[in-house]
Amino acid sequence: MRKINFKTVTLFLFAIFSCISTPIFAQNADGNLLDSKYFSFESGEKSWYVQHKENWTLTTEKAASGTSSLKYSCSDISTAPALMQVHAMAGKDVQPEKVILAPGDYTISLKVWLTDTAPISFSTSIAERKDISPFFLISWKLKNVEKNKWVELSQKISIESPLNSRMVISVSNNPKQGGAGVIYIDDIKIVK
Repeated sequence: MRKINFKTVTLFLFAIFSCISTPIFAQNADGNLLDSKYFSFESGEKSWYVQHKENWTLTTEKAASGTSSLKYSCSDISTAPALMQVHAMAGKDVQPEKVILAPGDYTISLKVWLTDTAPISFSTSIAERKDISPFFLISWKLKNVEKNKWVELSQKISIESPLNSRMVISVSNNPKQGGAGVIYIDDIKIVK
């Protein structure tokens, strides 16, 4: 009869339970924790819900990579909703892995193309639930960003508790926090 090595069994069970309870990332080759099939703009409205279609479109006019990007366009903020938003969420043909960020430090980056008339900022929210509460808000200031070319912006963020996420991109109709204009957004990444 073979003796059971309890130390080996304990380590084996620990490894199994660690895998079950540890968030699994759909990490790309470049270290991006966002699944590019879901968080890029290539699959269009299958993965991005365009809430304010009069202001947001998924377009092939410009792209930093691939063939598509997200375009914000607003010429008259007096008639625009308070927050003009687009959401990353599951579509009928795309079954994304949610972004699960464990507590820690990350870098979030994206590329923007600003036209001569662009809003002064926009925000990305990484949200726990569909109703975006609680959420982790990241503001992107555009005042000193070079125009008419793709520019990569990045920020360091610290997550204090696990975040099982969706993403919302918003522009405020307040000219001091967002405003009118045209911008293109592409290549959103979060890396550890």
